[in-house]
Amino acid sequence: MFLNCHNPFGSKFYYDTENAFINYCCVLGVDSVRILLFKTKEVQFYSYNAPNGCVIHFTDADGLYEDYLTFVSVSEESDSMDLAGSADTETVPEAVFSRDYFVIPLPEGIDTTAITDTDDYLNLRFTLQIPGNHLAFLSEQDAYQPSSVLTNYKVNYKHSEDVTILTFQTSRIQAYNYCVKDGFLGVKIANPKELYDKIIVLDAGHGGIDPGTSRGSVMEKTVNFNVINRYAEEYFKDSEIKVYYTRTTDTKISLDNRAAFASKVGADLFISFHVNAHSSSSVGGTYVYYSTANNGKTATGLSSSLLATEIGTRLSNAWGTRNRGNATAKFVVVHNNTVPAVLVECGFITNDKDFA
Repeated sequence: MFLNCHNPFGSKFYYDTENAFINYCCVLGVDSVRILLFKTKEVQFYSYNAPNGCVIHFTDADGLYEDYLTFVSVSEESDSMDLAGSADTETVPEAVFSRDYFVIPLPEGIDTTAITDTDDYLNLRFTLQIPGNHLAFLSEQDAYQPSSVLTNYKVNYKHSEDVTILTFQTSRIQAYNYCVKDGFLGVKIANPKELYDKIIVLDAGHGGIDPGTSRGSVMEKTVNFNVINRYAEEYFKDSEIKVYYTRTTDTKISLDNRAAFASKVGADLFISFHVNAHSSSSVGGTYVYYSTANNGKTATGLSSSLLATEIGTRLSNAWGTRNRGNATAKFVVVHNNTVPAVLVECGFITNDKDFA
């Protein structure tokens, strides 16, 4: 609503004297409209399409914040509207997103089910994929960005897949969820523990230039990766447990970084997966290691030794390997960890039965 406005087309202006951001408005042209504004103070604004026109909304910083998060549905203007801006219309305030959501308008026809996502947490980013080419529309929209952890946001279009990609770059590993309401996309960005009830870290041992042990062309790093990043990933796909992987490619990662990863994501437990070897082919079975220096009980009663017992028993029963029990060691990934942590030696690659 404009205060003291001038419109050469003769339309009526209604104003609120207590909330005036603009002291002069001149609308020029008919087919191509230009609007000249003189502001009374620094303001922010955004625009969006409306039936039979376009709405330009002026507000202060807090107002923009609130406008993105709370929307008001109003029926068509009535002739009974008075100078104060009141009208005989039905006004229904609706809280759409809470204050900590990233919010941006979306093109018409897009709902939550149309959007897919990829959590590229090892590169401190995640992406949302929207079918179709919406690059022009989204590039012109102002987004409300409340998260100080969000360091960059960009939109691009991938022609080969006909998908518009929204990329969110963060300063540290972050969890997220998203939904679409009233034509706006809301993205909640927070520390993993704030959004996920159960979090585990799975560590495929070795990788890259560190192959681990081997037998013929079979390398330990490949076995570890297949078990953890293929089979375990499929197993947890539709579960309520959030799983983070210390590596998602054939890459060598330092032991210290592996151990520290659990605290970065607020994990409840940590499992490092390995394959054993021995000079004698008759030696076989499953070992599970933990560190006595990291064996305190959590609030749920879990400890590294208890985790080791459970995993050793279940693996041996499932795979038919000999259960060689628990062992203690100062392996970095368990010794320097901050949560219940175990290192699994699933079997001996040098033993025919275990290798099979």
